Amino acid sequence: MIVKPTAAHMAFRDELLAEFKRIATKYDDQVPAIQQLAVLSHILGQAIAMQDQRKYTAPMVMKMVADNIEQGNQEVLLNLLNSKGAA
Repeated sequence: MIVKPTAAHMAFRDELLAEFKRIATKYDDQVPAIQQLAVLSHILGQAIAMQDQRKYTAPMVMKMVADNIEQGNQEVLLNLLNSKGAA
């Protein structure tokens, strides 16, 4: 389930991403990027557990997470492909 993001969705995402980048930079020398990903995955697992299980089944939530991970990957790859390198 991927929904067209609203301005509020984009602002929420942008603020989370900015804060993550700040914290990731702070801990770069202590926590390698792959371990940062593990910690983020752990936090995501906790966020999933806090969803209203009367509204969302585990398969619904996991599909939404997988779809949005794929979408995020595609956005980054497109940005990389469309960026101009510095030489």
